[in-house]
Amino acid sequence: VERKISGKIKTQRGFMSLTPYFIFFSLLVSFFAPSSAQTNVSACIYNGIDLSPLKGIDFSYPIGTYVYYLAYCSPINNIPACGDNAAACLVSKTSYVLGNFPPVYYGPLNQTLAPDDSGVGLKYDGGSYCFNTAGENPRQAYVSTVCDPMIDTALIVEVNELYDQPCTTYSYIVSSKLACSSSPPSPPSPP
Repeated sequence: VERKISGKIKTQRGFMSLTPYFIFFSLLVSFFAPSSAQTNVSACIYNGIDLSPLKGIDFSYPIGTYVYYLAYCSPINNIPACGDNAAACLVSKTSYVLGNFPPVYYGPLNQTLAPDDSGVGLKYDGGSYCFNTAGENPRQAYVSTVCDPMIDTALIVEVNELYDQPCTTYSYIVSSKLACSSSPPSPPSPP
């Protein structure tokens, strides 16, 4: 049974309090940013940020009876319910693929999510189909990986389900030191 809220948003929150509509709008704006020459999807490098240490790791985010999964540099490999090519997946009584591997790099994150221009935005397409008033449409997942120097690998801190799209769109917020800019910020000038 699929949860459906027509024209409304159902939010699943972690410890960060970001407004799902703002995040989704920010992701869409960033989607149109040109891709950088420093992006190599097969090497898991996006805008010069190397996420390859995350290859082969399945990340999870449980909320009640739901568990959201995410993989970066390869499909999810230890969760049979997610299928063979899923990189974002939701498992409950039934399973839904939220997006398949490989992702599409859509640009650096906006200033609200990453004030220091760090971070990586990825979009996973081709998920399980929704059947609703808009017809048959695939699910998709946007993943914003933000800089957190305290998180060695990656930690999913928030997942939002946006129901006002043709099909449910999922927004993941992930923290990782791998998403930090390689160059430290300049110290302030003396007065």
